[in-house]
Amino acid sequence: LNADAGFVNLPENNQVLFASGRAWGDNGFKLTSAAPSLTLSTVDGVQGVASGSAGKPAPIHIQLTTPGANLAQDSSAPLLGSHITLAGLGGEATLSEVQAQGTLSLSGWKSVLLNGKTQFDALSFPGGSLSTSSSAVLVPGGDGRIVSAPVDVGTMSIAANTELAVDFDADQHDELLFSSTAGVS
Repeated sequence: LNADAGFVNLPENNQVLFASGRAWGDNGFKLTSAAPSLTLSTVDGVQGVASGSAGKPAPIHIQLTTPGANLAQDSSAPLLGSHITLAGLGGEATLSEVQAQGTLSLSGWKSVLLNGKTQFDALSFPGGSLSTSSSAVLVPGGDGRIVSAPVDVGTMSIAANTELAVDFDADQHDELLFSSTAGVS
């Protein structure tokens, strides 16, 4: 499925296995899939999912409704938006490049693996198990933006060689603020 429109709204239990798209309006990109898996990929020449216009990102909401369904993301298929919500029902999610200029919200997954660049102003996966691969890069706030990024996870396992890209200026720097209940290793 490649969906391109001012507002992409596909809330039905679609059987989507591969998805890409662009939503250039303020309402963003919404996709619900009842397929056993979903891969964010290149479809019809469009790479990944982007929501919003230049300088003004919009929300993305992707939900998998089949119990145990997995979400994958090709390395050449970025996910770009403001607040990004990825919801599942007990499956696993493997993400390659996510740029949330707001909150990255994860829910319902058995586990989430971050493989590539992951940008966020806040990261929310309460009670969830989040891990990084050795090729992951965590970018609180994004390039050139300084934030104190709250991280609310159940557990987070940070692999050796995972990079933390931190911006500095004369007075401050990016921070990751883990909730007091987070188990980080």
